[in-house]
Amino acid sequence: MGAQPNKWEVFAIVAVGIFMAKLDTSSVNVSLPAIARAFGTTLSGPIEWVVIAYLMVVASLLLTVGWLSDRFGRRRFWAAGLALFTLGSILCGAAPSLSFLIVARRLQGVGGAFLLALGPAILSDAFPLHERGRVSGLNAVTVALSTSSGLCCLLLPPAFASAVIVSVGL
Repeated sequence: MGAQPNKWEVFAIVAVGIFMAKLDTSSVNVSLPAIARAFGTTLSGPIEWVVIAYLMVVASLLLTVGWLSDRFGRRRFWAAGLALFTLGSILCGAAPSLSFLIVARRLQGVGGAFLLALGPAILSDAFPLHERGRVSGLNAVTVALSTSSGLCCLLLPPAFASAVIVSVGL
């Protein structure tokens, strides 16, 4: 068995995953009009599933992922979640159709559920009891910053915001 990883390195890695999973929610909400235009559809109807698909999958898997990771290992599940989320993001960026995008968002949601469910548990494992309040607060700051970062697209000129969103595959 190897040496115990540095707790702050663990925090940094977990924070990146949580940041990505939460940023994805707010940035897609903000960019939905641009996505609708790109696929030649309106803001009502099927385009709404771009947001709903991700959130439904995340919400439906959080508890199950936590339970499974307790039995089979958090690190393994977190790494799998990061891989699934990244693959889903790549597929979203390359989506040739709205239907494909919705399916890719579901895959992204599976990865996001892994990251969001396991992040706090991994942090609890890495930090001693007397530091868990601080690291939980820092985790909450990560969530707030990621949500705010996605909403910052509202402040950018529409053409620039769309270019940023498309370039990062959201």
